[in-house]
Amino acid sequence: MEPRARVAVQLERLFRSYKIASAQYDLVSLLDLIHTLRSWVEISENKEALKIVSGFNKFSSAKPKKKVSRAVSTPGKQYVLLIMANFLTCSVLKPEAYLSDFLRSFLGDKSISSNSTVKIYDKKGTCGVRGAYFGDSVDGVNCLGIDIRRRLTISQFFSSQILVYDLSGIKYAFDIRYLIKRMANSITDASHFQDLSKDPQYGDLAGAMPVIATAKVGGIDMIYFVSLYVAQEILVAFGKLERP
Repeated sequence: MEPRARVAVQLERLFRSYKIASAQYDLVSLLDLIHTLRSWVEISENKEALKIVSGFNKFSSAKPKKKVSRAVSTPGKQYVLLIMANFLTCSVLKPEAYLSDFLRSFLGDKSISSNSTVKIYDKKGTCGVRGAYFGDSVDGVNCLGIDIRRRLTISQFFSSQILVYDLSGIKYAFDIRYLIKRMANSITDASHFQDLSKDPQYGDLAGAMPVIATAKVGGIDMIYFVSLYVAQEILVAFGKLERP
């Protein structure tokens, strides 16, 4: 198959996986979507594939505003911050961020909060959700405040931060590329089935897994939410989806 056609097939594959997973909550569809996203990570790292997609510099990334970074960097603060440039919009979402009793106990007895930025699209009857903050309350600061960069390449998009956490004194920042690889290879068994006789190999995500595994964003699991968002951004950039 000719290289351009191979990329086109992967785009159609992603579109079909996204349509199924975004229409209703289904874990099997999620595994298929994550496995497909793993292929797009490889496309973003392949020199020949990048030549084919080089004209599609329509991606965006976000980073926390400086006052947010300063606020959450206060010694002793614990948090998980999901960073997104755009709203994820699909019928499977609900306008909420959920902090379970387990997460509350994990984060301790201090005042804690959980929130996302929500937009309601009345005409279509759907909602959009952007970002999430789970952690110690921060007075006077919107922890979802972001600065946005636009007109990025797909490689720059996959290299952009999407998840930052500081839990029990352990701080990490993860880009989209790393998170998709870890989700595909160990967290969900989407691409590789791990040896059941051994503990899961979460790598640098291990410290955040109690939060990642039980947090819900937009009414669905954080892993599900992130997968849909990354897929949406690829499909919008290549003209397979339109934003509301």
